[in-house]
Amino acid sequence: MHSGEKCACVLSEEMDMPQSSLSYHMKILCDSGIVTSREEGKWTHYQISRQGSEKAIELLKEITAVTGNSDGCKNCCE
Repeated sequence: MHSGEKCACVLSEEMDMPQSSLSYHMKILCDSGIVTSREEGKWTHYQISRQGSEKAIELLKEITAVTGNSDGCKNCCE
């Protein structure tokens, strides 16, 4: 196993999700470029891609940024 990877069997157990459901969602994440995968035997190993990491950081900065509004809203609700 490479650093930062998780096997589908581990993810399925940790998320209490059937393997078929996990595969469906991981395919979407892989197709979007957020996650990369590699196969080893009958198992697939996943890890977040550089693009996925950068996007996650960007989103976290965005949702935690303090704006001029006292409630932190970016006027999206007005």
